[in-house]
This record gives sequence, C-alpha cells and structure tokens, in this order.
Amino acid sequence: MQPSAKNLKTGIAHIGVGNFHRAHQAYYVHQYGQQTSDKAWGICGIALLENDRPIIDALKRQQGTYTLTTFDEKGQTESTRIESIVELLFAPDESESVIEKLSSPDVKIVTLTITEAGYNIDLATGGFKSDSPHIQHDVQHPDQPRTVFGYLTAALERRFQNGVAPFTVLSCDNFPHNGDAARTAFVSFAALRNPTLAAQIAESVSFPNSMVDRITPSVSPAQKGRLNELAGWADEVPVFSEPFIQWVVEDRFGNGRPALERVGVQFTDDVSAYEAIKLRLLNASHSMLAYPAFLAGYTTVDEAIGDPVLHDFIQKFMDEDVTPILNVLTTIDLADYKATLLRRFANKSIGDQLARLCFDGASKLPIYVLPTLNERMARNLPYQRIAFLIAAYGHYLSADHTERGDSYTVAEPQLDAQALATGKNADRSAFLNLSLFNSTSVRNSLEFIRLYTQFRADIVSDGILKTLKKIG
Repeated sequence: MQPSAKNLKTGIAHIGVGNFHRAHQAYYVHQYGQQTSDKAWGICGIALLENDRPIIDALKRQQGTYTLTTFDEKGQTESTRIESIVELLFAPDESESVIEKLSSPDVKIVTLTITEAGYNIDLATGGFKSDSPHIQHDVQHPDQPRTVFGYLTAALERRFQNGVAPFTVLSCDNFPHNGDAARTAFVSFAALRNPTLAAQIAESVSFPNSMVDRITPSVSPAQKGRLNELAGWADEVPVFSEPFIQWVVEDRFGNGRPALERVGVQFTDDVSAYEAIKLRLLNASHSMLAYPAFLAGYTTVDEAIGDPVLHDFIQKFMDEDVTPILNVLTTIDLADYKATLLRRFANKSIGDQLARLCFDGASKLPIYVLPTLNERMARNLPYQRIAFLIAAYGHYLSADHTERGDSYTVAEPQLDAQALATGKNADRSAFLNLSLFNSTSVRNSLEFIRLYTQFRADIVSDGILKTLKKIG
C-alpha cells in the first residue's frame, strides 16, 4: 500500500475494521494526526473473518482512505476524508504478515472491536469458554491461528522471545469491564497453550477498560450514493454517524500512547461509572426498544421513538427501572443524559435500523438488560417492563413477519436451530432454559414465568403495542 498523505507511521493495530471503528477510533486518530506533529500513531487495520474481505479489498483500493459523514438532528451534514488507516491486512490470506506486524516494536497498542460475543466470556461464571472448534484449533496449531486470541498470543510470544515490550490491548466493545474481560480471555487462552506464556501476559500486558459511544448505522446501497454525493467522492465504503462522540479510557498503557486527550478523548483512573450509565441506559434502551418496535412494523429508531407508546415505555424504563438502582458515583447529570439519549434516538437524519439493533440479542441482552432485571429481582422491585421485553424477544425469535406483514429472517449467530426452536415451543416457559438466561434466576421465579407467559399470549392475541399499553 502507498503511504498515507499524512506520512503516518503505524503505531496502532486494530482488529475488526467495521463501520463503528471507522466512525470512532479511526476518526479520533485522524483528528490527532491532523492537529499534532506526532505522526507515530497510524492504524494498521486487520480483518480476521472471511466476510470482511469486501471491506478490506475496497479500503486497499482506496489506500485506507474513506469518508465519514455526520448528520445532526436538523439534517446538517459534515463530511471528512479519514486518513488514519495506513496499512491493511486480511488474515485469511496474510496470516504470517499479521503476526509479523503485531510483533513489530512499532505497534504499541492493539485496539479491538470484535463484538460482545467475541470475548468468549460466560456471563454466568465470568470464565473463558474454550470449547469452540476455532479455539481448540488455535491451541493445537499456534502457527496457523484463526481467532483474535491465537493471533495476539502468537505475536506476544514472539515479542517476549525477541525482547520487545508487549503492546497494550485496548477493548473498544460494549462489554462490562471490557479490559478485564479481555485480560481474562487472553490469559485463559494462553494458559491452554503454555502456562508460562499466560503468566507473562498476565504480568506484563496492560488491558485498560474503556467506554465508547457513537451511533453508527449500517450503510444501504441508496445511502452509499447519497453519502458520496454529499462528500463529493466515489467512496466504495463510506460511513456515517451522528455528531455525538465519546471515548473514556482508563489511563493504563504499558508501552506509550498518543495524547488523544488533545482531540477530546477522556482519560481517567476508572471508567466504571461511564460504562454502567452507557450500557444500562443507552445500550439497554436500544434493546428494549428494538424488538417491540420491530414487531410493530417500524424500521428505524427515530420512527419508533416517535410513537408515544414506545417513547413512554423507554422513558419509564430509564427513569423507573434503571435510574433508581444505578448506584454509581458520578458528576454526570443523569436527567440531562437521558434527555440527550432520547434526542439522539429521534435523529431522523440517522435513521438507525432496528434490524441492526435486533441482531444477536442472545449476546446483547445478558450484557445490557439482564443485569437490571437481576438487581430488581434481588431487591423485590417490579420488573414487568423487562419481562415484557423478554416476551417480545421470544416472539421475535418464533415469528417470521411483523404485525404490518413484513417478513424477516432472525439473525442470531449465538443460537443454533435447536435453541431457536424453543421460541416456538407450546410450553413458552421452555424458552427461559436458553443459556442466555444462565446469569439470571428467572427459571426459579414463578412470578417472572407468570408475567412472561402472559405477555407472550397477549402479544399473540392483542398485538405488541396493545399489550405494551397495559403495562402503564
């Protein structure tokens, strides 16, 4: 690849070059490169999955450059040509090159956007799930890795052997204590290969926790044309987002870092409060809204939040279900935060797709919604709105069309055919036996089962919104 016009040197490797990374971390790094004389922090984008081939090929043709367009609530737009990605590697074709790049002393930080499921953490136990075929392959064939664990562990092992300081592993996924989860996952994986290597990683590799925020929809073919018209450039892989952006990071870097505070990144000793507020309010509200709104026939978040019934549902979820138990010490004004969230959801220019939010609920619900359910059950507090959401999710998995007659296909990569079939079981409570509920006590709560099964029946007989109105 030709060097960037900004002459950036690679200092960061990123795993998972999707839309969010390109609208968030890569944007911050671009701004940093533009506004400072420090050119040591360009990004090498690395894709591990075969389905990422099209985006990597397109970015390679564009020398890593692409456009980011933001849309505010009034429809005003701003397009930026992002030039922070200076190298691209596609692991299925360039396995050794990926390990070599990750082993380079120049790479001081590896950032991750590998999704909630990508960490292989069992939320019920907090342990690493090592039984997948890909994990076992990487344990047995360390020189031919397939997973993020295999690649990073192979590179760290090589760095240790060569006397090169380890990189910092910075998770940028919506996962509670994401740095701690990454540490658990990588150390546990390494222990399967070599206990000595695992001890080295545990002792010398930094895994800061972080919180990331920017609503970034997927891009349809029609939107691609509009984005390119606005940007004035024929971009094969443009991306768009809201103007709002936030990145809060624990300042625990073992091998240096760029001074991203100069472009708005917040560094702190503890991200717990920011993380809890964001996951329990924004991400949870997205999931709470997505399934009933999608089943009602809405397609975008702004349409859904414009429905008074759904708006009231989300407002009460935030105010009555989450806020009273959100026991965090923070200077954040929660009333203002929640009002801002509702305005962000209502941004018609973004048109965030409900189908995107419905994707992989089996990974998202245990992280975003079920912790609030667990706490409310433990305190003997009402939880009917969450029981309704679980019923809506069960109905979503068992149906194939919305109440407006639009057909859909369920996208749940963590659920096999047998698991999906439980949604259609005549005994609707059988659905609660799915592993995604392992971190809860719902199977042992007669009251939860009663509410859940009644809501399932009411959704079928009365419809999703009429059922929701009954909750009040």
